[in-house]
Amino acid sequence: MEKTAQFFLSINALLMFTTHKKNLPSARTIIIAIYIALSLLYIIVNLWINFKNNVIQWSYLNGKQTLIQEILTSADETKCQPFTVFLKEEKVELVNTKCLQTAANQNSAEPEAEPSSPANTAENASE
Repeated sequence: MEKTAQFFLSINALLMFTTHKKNLPSARTIIIAIYIALSLLYIIVNLWINFKNNVIQWSYLNGKQTLIQEILTSADETKCQPFTVFLKEEKVELVNTKCLQTAANQNSAEPEAEPSSPANTAENASE
């Protein structure tokens, strides 16, 4: 009877081992699962990096456009007065070139008075 009990116990242990072994995934399944997980991780990281780069590029271009728009608005609003543009410690005063052209046209349209010389005043006094 003891031999029979031992036999059944050993068969029972063998069946449990083989049943337990069947529940474990094979090495091939584990490798495929790891490959899929790493591929998904790579795709997600790549998408995140592209998203960040696109946001940075969009922000840069939007900031550049905003800066140019502010400079153009300042040039129009100053009414031919210089306006200051600065970056950190550097400071520059700008003037709209239309104002310079208008001032040059006004100066050339006005006739310049002849400078009075002592000889001219003596001739005019004798007449």
